Amino acid sequence: MSINHYSNTLGVALLILSALFSSTEAVAQDSTRYQIQTRDGNTYFGHIVQKEIEYILFQTDNIGQITIKFDDINVIRRLGKVTSDERYGGSGDSYRESNTRYRGSNARYHPPNVYLFRSSGFGVKKGEAYYRNAWLILNELNIGFTDHFSLGLGMMPFIGNSLPVWITPKLTLPILKDKVNLGIGALNGVVLGESQSSFGMVYGDLSVGGPSAHISLGAGKGYAEEELTPELLVTFSGAIRISKNITLVSENYTLPDLYLYSLICHQNLSGVNLQYGLLLSDTNSGSLALPWIGVVAPIKTKF
Repeated sequence: MSINHYSNTLGVALLILSALFSSTEAVAQDSTRYQIQTRDGNTYFGHIVQKEIEYILFQTDNIGQITIKFDDINVIRRLGKVTSDERYGGSGDSYRESNTRYRGSNARYHPPNVYLFRSSGFGVKKGEAYYRNAWLILNELNIGFTDHFSLGLGMMPFIGNSLPVWITPKLTLPILKDKVNLGIGALNGVVLGESQSSFGMVYGDLSVGGPSAHISLGAGKGYAEEELTPELLVTFSGAIRISKNITLVSENYTLPDLYLYSLICHQNLSGVNLQYGLLLSDTNSGSLALPWIGVVAPIKTKF
């Protein structure tokens, strides 16, 4: 594979990721005083310095500035006047009630740690599971057995007389919690039918950022019939949650004589995530743009 191939792919991938991360919105400081009670029983008085997608910076009266995740807020009370910027994220999580119990499935909504064809370096946590479908034919079930190990099972029916099936074990290792994660995984598959054949890949990826805003760099090797391919597979991916219910995702690959780019929107609809966007492939024979449509549905487990 030529240097130009890698440089061109890196340029396009970085352009997509830059556009993706430029979608974040600035939020003005709120001078209104609040009382916040967290789920561990602590109570804080002060004002909000900054609101982000997953947390707030809170200037307390007695211990200085602290970071509080929205997941950890149980009750929030407005004590002072309401400013024009009283709504978190511009939609949905309102502070207008003087004594609001912070319930909101939306407040605790976590975008799925999955791109198009694989999960991010954050993986699937213990007790979490999801089913995803794309184009009606790509089916996969992913289950988190521990906070660091998950397993996926997938298949693609309706492919002529053949049935591709696969498993995707993945190990995730936090280097810096919610900041830098290393993922090591594999895809092991077989095509069932008149003539069986095996396929798959082994890969690793490094995700920098948090689960709701990060970029990932990965590399791997594919194989067919138990023989590794000589070319190195390089991936550039990322995700950014731009509102309480919408996450933008990009997954990009370099393969021999093939570039694969994507920009996909994950939209939370009452717990089920609708995926829609564009998948672009570029080969020596020309370019092809395909619409991407799919769903990601969480499943309750007893693990």
